[in-house]
Amino acid sequence: MLDLSLAIKAMGLTNLSKVLKRESAIGKTHPPGLLYHIWYIGVEPEQQGQGIGSQLLKKIIARAGNMNRLPVLETSTKSNIAWYQKHGFTIYSQLNFGFDLYCMKMMTT
Repeated sequence: MLDLSLAIKAMGLTNLSKVLKRESAIGKTHPPGLLYHIWYIGVEPEQQGQGIGSQLLKKIIARAGNMNRLPVLETSTKSNIAWYQKHGFTIYSQLNFGFDLYCMKMMTT
């Protein structure tokens, strides 16, 4: 219900069907098992490049590990891919919704 409420507020009621179809398509690509879905992570532009985002992501990854869940995320920003890969993520699926969406998961050892 929280996702639905957020989708309505963020996208508007007229785009709700499109958002729900997109979320359904993304969900079908998810790896099996318990997941820890990273929905959004960001750092103020003037504070980027100082390691703040990396520290935050490491804490998120540790929390997922403590919960025995696999961290997953999606990004449409190609420049983010290398940063996530540096932190142990790999692309497991790519979807196109008029833009490329890269589905990423933490690599398992």
